[in-house]
Amino acid sequence: MKTKIFFPENLFYFPRNCEVYGSFTLTEHLQTIYVAGCESGKGLQSLGTLSKSESQGKKTNIVNFKFTASPNSMIIDHLKHFNKENKFIDIFLYQSCQFNKLTESSQEDFQILSKMHQKEESNRNVVANFCSRAFDVVLNVADWKPLETVFNHMAIYSHYKEWKQYKQARKKVPFFTLDRVLGVISMILLLYFVKNPGYHLMNVVDFVIERLRMLLDSLKGNPAGLKLNVHLNKLLLSCFNYHIDLWEIFLYLIKPTIPQLFIPVAILGVFGISFQLAMLTDIIILFALHAHCFYIYASALYKLDHIGIKVLWKILLGKKKNPLKNRVESYDYMDRQLYLATMFFASLLFLMPTILVYYFVFTLLRIVIYVANEILKYLRRKLLYFPSKQVFQWLTGTFYQSDSILLKFLCATDAKVFHQTVFQIKLKSSSFTSALTTKNYSPTHDFLTLKDILLNIIDGTIFKLK
Repeated sequence: MKTKIFFPENLFYFPRNCEVYGSFTLTEHLQTIYVAGCESGKGLQSLGTLSKSESQGKKTNIVNFKFTASPNSMIIDHLKHFNKENKFIDIFLYQSCQFNKLTESSQEDFQILSKMHQKEESNRNVVANFCSRAFDVVLNVADWKPLETVFNHMAIYSHYKEWKQYKQARKKVPFFTLDRVLGVISMILLLYFVKNPGYHLMNVVDFVIERLRMLLDSLKGNPAGLKLNVHLNKLLLSCFNYHIDLWEIFLYLIKPTIPQLFIPVAILGVFGISFQLAMLTDIIILFALHAHCFYIYASALYKLDHIGIKVLWKILLGKKKNPLKNRVESYDYMDRQLYLATMFFASLLFLMPTILVYYFVFTLLRIVIYVANEILKYLRRKLLYFPSKQVFQWLTGTFYQSDSILLKFLCATDAKVFHQTVFQIKLKSSSFTSALTTKNYSPTHDFLTLKDILLNIIDGTIFKLK
């Protein structure tokens, strides 16, 4: 049976009389002893003693060590599970402070050492703990069912649920993260340095409305040389212009409250800049509501015209769908039926170019808004899951991973019973790329692919802003 012992480096070079604690694993061919130190702790068991050569430890202990006044003189005095056929023992010296910060490792031994030296979360940072609990209390209000119905359609609420899952999955989330630091900086800028941000927002909204009016004016007559149906074109233009007028009146009514809108947006910076980006997504959707309505109208017209042409084309071909057999069969229509079908088919076919122009324009506008929201969603997710702790450890030179473990031979000692070989485990700081690519909790991405968007456009299906 082979024996491996992991021993703290400080106790090896500066031994003292004490009882050692740690953990112990035993298999058919290998026994491994993990010595944590001379202090008991959660999940640690008593392994044996460390004493001078004159004193004798209990023979019921798993392992006993003895040392003399000479340096590097520690040897194994007693081993409970010992096989005389294999008296070779490997001792690995490690630094506890380094394994306390080991991020991840594929080796089971190093994982056990890392867990053994993980410090429990302390309550010394009273301010951080109080703020964290206050955030939970405030945001848990959104879980109230009457409010949840409204919040389910808001990006801020979906981001809150994602943030909550992240906290539950990552048991230890540092209070000071890149997301929260940038959020506080943004809050200070909005509250103290940016004068009247609502005024700038209204200028942007006025610019969008002006450009939208110019877009509708460009659809008058024959845009890009296309021959549109005059009557349908006038009807659609008057309808869309009326919507814009209503939207301008609404913005005029809420204009006094726009400056106050940025106060909650700024305060959200305490939770993190990702929450501010989520609120910005909701603001974009709110102020682009008229464009959303235009897209729905154009999509409904396109779908109605598209389905009508498909159905009437089957009638002109003398075919009919049999729902019982779920197939298309030949059918003899009456002359008046064919006459009406031909008339409606021709009408829908000639209206199709005008509807297609409006559908293409407002679908393109919808895609622009969708892409902008998805970019904001991608940014806030990257900020939320940014490995701030690992990057800070790398900056301080204390970021360790399995690729940073080095093994160095120190000495070999022949005792009466055991032949022990001593190695030293050294950890060097990993690269910055390793810190950035640290495995982190991440939800499944729900972005629409280009194929899905194209299929939705062809079918006239309304794709939602998430």
